[in-house]
Amino acid sequence: MNLKQLCELLTMPEEMTNKVLHLSNSFDEKVITAPLERLYSPETREESYREIQKLLGEDPDGSKMLVLMLTQCLESYQKYQERQIGNEIFCATMKFCTRFVNMHHDVYGAYAFKWGFWFPRQLALQEFRIGAFEYEMLADSDGKRINLHIPGDADMSHEAMASSFAAAKKFFKEQYPEFAEAEVVCDSWLLSPMLKELLPDKAKILHFQQAFDVIKVNEGGKSCLLWVYGRDDLPLDEIPQQTSLQKKLKTYIENGGTTSEGYGVLRKSFW
Repeated sequence: MNLKQLCELLTMPEEMTNKVLHLSNSFDEKVITAPLERLYSPETREESYREIQKLLGEDPDGSKMLVLMLTQCLESYQKYQERQIGNEIFCATMKFCTRFVNMHHDVYGAYAFKWGFWFPRQLALQEFRIGAFEYEMLADSDGKRINLHIPGDADMSHEAMASSFAAAKKFFKEQYPEFAEAEVVCDSWLLSPMLKELLPDKAKILHFQQAFDVIKVNEGGKSCLLWVYGRDDLPLDEIPQQTSLQKKLKTYIENGGTTSEGYGVLRKSFW
């Protein structure tokens, strides 16, 4: 597989694909070999990413970073092949970059890749999208656990949730047995107790919350602004009001409501 074929496989927008292919002709990966080797370790990822940004130079739309990471993605593909992980999971996982390129266009009207700081998790085979959700393997002084992430396009229906949980459990048992019995956790605004005031009782998000024992709430956490409105840098009178949740959240904040995020553990009955 080459870079052009990879862009096609990941359904990268034509405009961004053309830019990636053009930049790749003059791209010298050797310049960043040293920090690249440290990019995939959780302990050195952030420092390495900042170093790579400096070495790449001016990169306002993140296209240079995207070239680098898609080049690395070709190597990740070989590792998928070696592990006999199917193309379905590879495509779903690596379309992370496509999703955020498109999201930027939807919000700002131009294609850009601003989430390169997160993509190394997928490239290092530490995070996989399996059905509706993404699952990240973590191992530190607190032991092994799987951190569940919810993509913006996730199907939150009961059927999709159950299918994803079952497929993920089978995947880790077969591919990473050391994580087969690991605790599944989630740290997200979708576990915020405030949503019970904003959503109808039968809302899919509230059903998602029922799958977790929420053990901690971060009062004042504002990540909901990014995911509900697409950006978190606008004053209240300029935020979008296209969905019922966007409207209700604005009213909630205007009336003095406190935004928050929840940290929960997936109940064994769901896993």
